[in-house]
Amino acid sequence: MGFGLRGTFSIATLTRLDQLRILSLKNNSLTSPLPDFSSLTSLKTLVLDNNYFLGVFPPSLLSLHRLLILDLSHNNFTGLLPETLTVLNRLSYLRLDSNRFYGSIPPLNQSTLEVLNVSNNNLTGPIPVTPTLKKFKIISFLNNPNLCGEIINKPCHGSPFFNVTSGDGAAAAPPPTPLLQNAQSQQRLTALSPSSQMKHHKKVGVVLGFVIGTLILIAAVLCLFALAKKRKEELEQIEAKEEEYFVDATADNKGQRDRNSFSLQDESANAEIEIKKMKSPEKPRIVKSGSLIFCFGEEESYTLEQLMRVSAELLGRGTIGTTYKAAMGTNLVVSMKRLDACKLRCLHFGSGAAVASGPQFRCSS
Repeated sequence: MGFGLRGTFSIATLTRLDQLRILSLKNNSLTSPLPDFSSLTSLKTLVLDNNYFLGVFPPSLLSLHRLLILDLSHNNFTGLLPETLTVLNRLSYLRLDSNRFYGSIPPLNQSTLEVLNVSNNNLTGPIPVTPTLKKFKIISFLNNPNLCGEIINKPCHGSPFFNVTSGDGAAAAPPPTPLLQNAQSQQRLTALSPSSQMKHHKKVGVVLGFVIGTLILIAAVLCLFALAKKRKEELEQIEAKEEEYFVDATADNKGQRDRNSFSLQDESANAEIEIKKMKSPEKPRIVKSGSLIFCFGEEESYTLEQLMRVSAELLGRGTIGTTYKAAMGTNLVVSMKRLDACKLRCLHFGSGAAVASGPQFRCSS
């Protein structure tokens, strides 16, 4: 089907395919009378449309009693349609349109027939009024100028179907059809033609395609706007965070600079104090004899008189005095050094301090 096949059919081409059930050669360029199909007793589907087959309706097809689908449309077949076409009692699909068949339509009455098209031929005469043919519309019989009958609402001259008998027994002529009604009928037939339907379907398809394309375009534009807005918000958040970080860093740098400034001021003040001390002459200190000096900044919890009243233990003698160990009455044990004033005098004169005569005590707990 649709493979660009050309040429003719040999008479004995299909004689050995007795188990063939489906044969479709549509949309090709085959030309010749059809071969004998009588040997294809199992054939159920035969589709040969849109080729150049010619000749009369193949009589061998009438022997295929299992045939369900028969499509010979859009070819060059001619001649009469056989009256025995009714023997194919299993047919559900029959298309003979767009050929050159002539004569009358057989009284088809297969109850299984669902699709029928005999349009665009040269068929003539009244259409048989059978239960099967009555269920098909005018479109199945279009473009057969000499067809008539009840099914297509066209009177047949000389046919008793449309004739009305008068009271005296004479056949009365059918009433003339108004010109306006004929024009309306012709318009309906034209509107129902296959070409008009195809054009209408094409227009509907174009409109639907345009609407769907517009909706897709709108959806794409909205998606782009949403992405751009989201990107803008993310950039604003990043800029806000960067600005906040910059402000914090600026404040920290400012505080550090202030602290550095204060440190420099303190150092400068301390330096000025030291310079003043160095410039001002220091007065000689006079250390009195018989005094008690606590080492390492200890608290003065007792007096020299109290220390002199407790018993002391000699620990050793040094270059500037003698060291003792004394036990106070409050579970406090202290060590003290009794300084020799003569030996201290030489040391303190070098530093500018004057030492009076008499013993001195340095105590540490």
